[in-house]
Amino acid sequence: MIRRRDEQLPALRHLLGSSCGKAELHAEVLEQFRPIGRWCGPSAWADKGEPAAAFGQARGVAVKLSGAEPPAPELRPPKDATHHYNG
Repeated sequence: MIRRRDEQLPALRHLLGSSCGKAELHAEVLEQFRPIGRWCGPSAWADKGEPAAAFGQARGVAVKLSGAEPPAPELRPPKDATHHYNG
């Protein structure tokens, strides 16, 4: 079991979200991506050339294809909040 505040949880959410995206499980992708917001860091995106851009695209596709409503404005991270992976 992983605790909510475990430092590895965001990376695991990225890996699970990436795998769900490949399986076209778009609602499940959102379930993983929403808690981590715009933070991009794990190796799930490293093979895509520009990890932050690949993550942003995967997140956008999941929102569009899941048919989900976007979160309320007060729950959205600021647009400049994307964090890039440097590794």
